[in-house]
Amino acid sequence: MKTRHLPNREIILTDDSDSFGHIDKGNAIISFFKSNINDLTDSNMFALYGNWGSGKSTLMKYIGKELENNDYKSLYFPAWEFEKDENLPLSLVHFISENSGISLTNELIKFKETAWHIFKSLTKSISIESGMLLELTTGVSAKLDPAKAFENFETYDKERIKKAESKFTKTKEFKENFEKIETEILKNAKKKKLIIFIDDLDRCEPENVLELISSIKLFFTYSKDVIFFFGCDKEAISKAVQHKYGDIIKADEYLEKVIDVSFNMPQDISIHKFLLHYFPEGTIYYGIQGSHSIFIEKFFKSINFTNPRHLKKVLNKFEIIRNFKLQGSLPNAQKHLIPNIIIGGDGDLLETIFVLFFIILYEFYPKEFKVLSDYNRKQTNYAIAYLNDHNRINKNNPQSFSVVLNIIQNNLGLDSFSISLQKIALKGNPDINPQTKQNSPNISPYAYNHVLAYFTPSEIEYLSFATGGSSFLKQFYHVNNSEGDIVLILFCEYLIKQKDWVLKMNSEYTFESFIKMCNILL
Repeated sequence: MKTRHLPNREIILTDDSDSFGHIDKGNAIISFFKSNINDLTDSNMFALYGNWGSGKSTLMKYIGKELENNDYKSLYFPAWEFEKDENLPLSLVHFISENSGISLTNELIKFKETAWHIFKSLTKSISIESGMLLELTTGVSAKLDPAKAFENFETYDKERIKKAESKFTKTKEFKENFEKIETEILKNAKKKKLIIFIDDLDRCEPENVLELISSIKLFFTYSKDVIFFFGCDKEAISKAVQHKYGDIIKADEYLEKVIDVSFNMPQDISIHKFLLHYFPEGTIYYGIQGSHSIFIEKFFKSINFTNPRHLKKVLNKFEIIRNFKLQGSLPNAQKHLIPNIIIGGDGDLLETIFVLFFIILYEFYPKEFKVLSDYNRKQTNYAIAYLNDHNRINKNNPQSFSVVLNIIQNNLGLDSFSISLQKIALKGNPDINPQTKQNSPNISPYAYNHVLAYFTPSEIEYLSFATGGSSFLKQFYHVNNSEGDIVLILFCEYLIKQKDWVLKMNSEYTFESFIKMCNILL
């Protein structure tokens, strides 16, 4: 069985390599630019929004390559790689010059010289009509009236420019030189439009992000034949705006003013094709015809874990564990750490899903991963929540508190953290026969709570045991839920939907073993 590790970097997007169905989105954007090439004269600031790791870089490179065959000259500027230069606008100038495809002419030299004066000097004088201080770019001081914040966003303080004629002259020269360079680039490439892709903004410092965006908007976009296409995490831009301007400017308003047209990465992407790199297609699980990859896709989607980069990391970690088991290379004392995971067509699907979920917690939610093993803390927190919800018990009475802890243990099974998965499902429910795995019509709601209680968040406002399953879970939602809490709750909801699977499990593997597996093997 060959190792299935996939590289955690952007790939060349083709029909074969498109594991996440991004080509359809790319083709739609390409079609837009092809069909509107003669109309894109005033709209020249575009954006592709998507979370970090969602595949923006791969998709933009695909778009750029395809547009090269359709009257566009494309350049790709990875902003993060140039951030160390301390002046991203100036770095962009040098990048365009070096990748222009034209020889070093007097026009190109003048373009670089005027750019140096603009971005080293003139940017310190840009301002907007206002009543409060605002920085548009690094070192830019301006007065801002919130009501007019964007009214004159693209207008210079002409009074200051009059007092600094040389700077005004350099600004004019820069625009003229840029138009000449752009015309020369397009003539040399025999293209109609120049499209410059700006990537990795969400990896840059907030000040640098806004400095580059503002400078491009103010200085580079006067030409009719140049387009700037930003790939960025909208939330990262929002944080940059918040960092710079506080509550004076809303992030959405800023982006609406700067970006002419925006696209979004697919939200509900297909990950089935990607999962086929790791799991076989056909199987039957507890009488259900399907495939491991489809079942596991439903698991990932149920907890909203579909970021391509994150998926690669988790599944590559899973592959490490699977290879340990396949090769039998672990010492005897550690072989018991790996459960009956899927290898080839064999293995237990639900145990595999448990392994994947513990890896997710271990890699992306370390706080919640640590809390899982601290069941004494969870018992105490739950006891306090129970007392808050039942004022009839004296909170300050140690004996009463001990009684409540016993109630917690009996109802949720938190006294037996190392118990096997099989025994957790059967605990407190003698109506389930461990040999036949046939469920009685009257299953106790507490039996299933034993499983859920291991994954419910540690912090809770109140606690009741009157109901089981989804009703039991509702009380764990509150306004202060962290991202990790939400993932835990979503996993509990997934387990509720797969209740029959859990109650039919016949494994001696323990939850404590999952934690040891991650700590020792990963």
